[in-house]
Amino acid sequence: MIKNFYEVDIDIDLKSFIPEYIKNKKNMLEQIESLLTVKNFNKIREIAHNLKGTGASYGFDYITEIGKNISEHSKNCETEEIISDINKLKDYLKKLKINYIQID
Repeated sequence: MIKNFYEVDIDIDLKSFIPEYIKNKKNMLEQIESLLTVKNFNKIREIAHNLKGTGASYGFDYITEIGKNISEHSKNCETEEIISDINKLKDYLKKLKINYIQID
């Protein structure tokens, strides 16, 4: 679903890590796009596994969800679905509004 912005509450203790984390996720999406041109679905699945595994750890459940989707689509070589997921995640990262909060 495309929105005007995506609001996420993140533990303030993670604040110093988040800018680099987001930058890395954007780089991963570029890697996936490049890998699609050569149809390297095994490497795409590896990158998607990282997205899936780290998103929720940092409080970004949607990154985990999209990583899971890309991983599944890569198993079936579903290029169009992967492109759609990439575009959804790009939109999410571009419109992300992070609220840093104290989590006990």
